[in-house]
Amino acid sequence: QRKTVVYRLKNAPAPDVSNAVNRFLSTERQVQMAAPGAFNAFQQIESEVVVVPEPVSNALIISATPRFFEEISQLV
Repeated sequence: QRKTVVYRLKNAPAPDVSNAVNRFLSTERQVQMAAPGAFNAFQQIESEVVVVPEPVSNALIISATPRFFEEISQLV
């Protein structure tokens, strides 16, 4: 199950916010991978988050599992 939501931004450009969130997620993933055996394949797939900027409407399209969606929403 994945939840997909479009966030319309008012105070920052969507590409900038998208880059910041994606950098955060990339760094978080590197930390998780540093601990061998901490995540199995299912957990890795479950933790995948998609953040896509839509510059024309200054929006972010975010797709994540419910478990991780709240954390990403707070970041945005």
